[in-house]
Amino acid sequence: MYFGGCKLPESALSRVRALVFDLDDTLFDAREWQLAALQHAVSVRGLNPEAAQRAISDYQLRGNLDDPGLYNAMLLASSQSDSGVNIRALHDAVLSYQGDGQTWLPFPGAVEALLALGKLYRLVLLCDGRPESQRSRIEALRLEPLFERLVFSDSIDGPRSRRPDPRGLEECVRQLGLEPGQMLFIADDPLRDFVAARQIQMLSCRVFSGPHRHKHYPDRESRPEFEVTSAARIAELMAKGQQQMSARLRSSLPFLK
Repeated sequence: MYFGGCKLPESALSRVRALVFDLDDTLFDAREWQLAALQHAVSVRGLNPEAAQRAISDYQLRGNLDDPGLYNAMLLASSQSDSGVNIRALHDAVLSYQGDGQTWLPFPGAVEALLALGKLYRLVLLCDGRPESQRSRIEALRLEPLFERLVFSDSIDGPRSRRPDPRGLEECVRQLGLEPGQMLFIADDPLRDFVAARQIQMLSCRVFSGPHRHKHYPDRESRPEFEVTSAARIAELMAKGQQQMSARLRSSLPFLK
């Protein structure tokens, strides 16, 4: 485990009363969901499965599954027009995916850490993206019972209130009735997540999971105060920050021993 950002000592966490977790690529591999959603859309929209899959694989190899040009490529590969109407319909089909009854699992150790942390801290899940799509992921992962609150940034001002806009984090502060300095935000994207927390003086921690794990910070303001390898290590971080709780937390975390 290592700490970065402003290199604050772990004791800075002693004031923390609540933890705010990002969902995608922090608690589970959103790329797996995205691939399944694309396959769902291929079926719903009647695209050529082999041709569409070649387009998906090409973009996946380049790490560009979020590139809007993927929809154009899928449609054209299937000999369909890449008109605005067709692109919107394909995008809506992707967002309509609800997991198809599959078993979806968070990253290893994440649930155990959340269970342990929930005994000592108030837990909030903050999601960027369409609320209906994000709710489908939460339900498929069976995460809702682990959190006191679910906050969807798009419910504030649509995509404009996604990070790096801080309004989603501000809504978490408002709902819990705490000060920003009493909360720790855990997320994975160095380009947009931590600058939002810094704007409202909320502590933050980066986990190195998902597709953003190799990305560098663009500037000093984008660096969090802490870094850990995965969400499973957050409980250990908090135990170091509050020694009086250390024994209790560690007894709940046999997977870290």
